Amino acid sequence: MVWAVLNNECYTGKLISKNYVPPEQGMFKTNKRAKEDWIIVPGAQEAIVSENVFKQAHDTLKQRKIGVLADNIFISKVRCAVCGHAMKRSRKYAPVFKCGTMRFTNHYSCTAQAVPQADIELVVLESLKVYIDTTILHEELKLAALRETKDTITMLEGRINAERQAVKTLENSITKIFTSMVSGDMTTEAFLSKKEVINTSIGRKNAVIEELEERLFALTTGKAASEEVLARLSAYRSLEVLNRDVVDCLISRILIHGDRDVEIVWNDSVG
Repeated sequence: MVWAVLNNECYTGKLISKNYVPPEQGMFKTNKRAKEDWIIVPGAQEAIVSENVFKQAHDTLKQRKIGVLADNIFISKVRCAVCGHAMKRSRKYAPVFKCGTMRFTNHYSCTAQAVPQADIELVVLESLKVYIDTTILHEELKLAALRETKDTITMLEGRINAERQAVKTLENSITKIFTSMVSGDMTTEAFLSKKEVINTSIGRKNAVIEELEERLFALTTGKAASEEVLARLSAYRSLEVLNRDVVDCLISRILIHGDRDVEIVWNDSVG
């Protein structure tokens, strides 16, 4: 309202007409004419503000950033938690998100409330700071554990090879006792009993191999992966304003529950 007053010369006593082109037949939209085509009659009515005051106010407005467009940093990210559809964004200067599913079907109990983008940005930014700090702490603890371990790549590879050889020997022993059973040197009951014992040993060996392989993986790739995550997230630690790049990098989707609750689903590739 104030913006409209400060941009309307009629308040200086002028009578202005012919400033819009009438809509074509069957159309409702009007277009504004160039100012040189307007009909302006000065002093046609009582002035509310003087010409000088109006000019000073108008010049001041030109120097200020009023009505700054809000960037759509959440393209395809904001979704209704009920129906799962992307929420529609409307308005340029104070944008809101609203689920439009209820316009087409009553099968869902989606909220009819419009959620301001500014509110979503505030929640996401604060959640992002907590998420970054928590993830960085987790990766730093992983690196500290790797530095303190007494494992070496050569040692682990040697133990894995030894355990695999042991498994192979046990598997060959099953073949041998099976041959003994077939030749009549061993009863079926004895064969099944020994086979069960051997299979149990093989299962234990495979569990040891799996645990050793996980430790080997942590040594060979875990350190590099943790350092990469730390380098990427540390750059966002001092973030004060959200932007499209940060949202795309860290956030998979934002689910809106009602008009108050916001759930953030982070990208799996972050940490």
